[in-house]
Amino acid sequence: MELYKEMKICANKQSAVRSATEQAADLANVFKDQHAVQRMTTVENVDASNCPIKKRVVQGFQEMSNKGLRLNLTRKDALIDFLSCLPERLTKTSTRSKIVPGFVSNGLVGDEAKHASKFAFPDFDIMLDTVRRKVSKEEHNLCKQTFPELLLHGLKLGEVEEQEHNRLGYPMDKDPCGQEISKDKITVKQECRQRAKCMNKDYQIEQRHATMSLTHAEQERKEGRNVNRYHKLVEESKVCAAKLEGLLHDSDDLFERISTSVQHHSSLHSFM
Repeated sequence: MELYKEMKICANKQSAVRSATEQAADLANVFKDQHAVQRMTTVENVDASNCPIKKRVVQGFQEMSNKGLRLNLTRKDALIDFLSCLPERLTKTSTRSKIVPGFVSNGLVGDEAKHASKFAFPDFDIMLDTVRRKVSKEEHNLCKQTFPELLLHGLKLGEVEEQEHNRLGYPMDKDPCGQEISKDKITVKQECRQRAKCMNKDYQIEQRHATMSLTHAEQERKEGRNVNRYHKLVEESKVCAAKLEGLLHDSDDLFERISTSVQHHSSLHSFM
């Protein structure tokens, strides 16, 4: 995340349950068109010497095979063909006309972006239309009235915390059975369950570092406890070994005395 920040890359995390309705890549036609073009694009029957990119891919797989990669021939050939054709498929499908509709569908840019060279402002109403259920007038007004406050909160922390949603009066999420789900105690440890957020904001990075520090401290504590248990077990084993050695020495003396006594008092008749 620090590297993203240095390169001025905004690393955002989408809410998992909302990806299908909010993720621009899912709403665009690129993925769908790539699947369609994939069936009609292949270099399987083209020799690698006549296809530079296939030659590079084959060399790459050979280098990985030398380092221990093991793939059956069918899977290996399929991967080589897929990677060799990927640039051609992306060139055909990843065009502006196919990418922009995804950003228009989720409201990140206005509808005029389909026809203009410059993107417009986000569309508030289209964003609310991504909700799978009907949005009431009261909820619409709440979103509109509190949007500036939520925006400032998000810009500062990289996310709008659940406590802030509760304070402003937003309804709680519900599970498929209709039961309300509280997210108040969901922390960075359960990031996949959190709402959308910007992961390389200073506040988010500090939270992640704090969590990692606590995890490492707990791991070191457990390792120290295990080492102490090991040393204690070794000492106890040494004590047991010493006691057993003493018992064996005493038993040898006792066995020798009993054997001598038996031999002295026994006769051949005793064994018949």
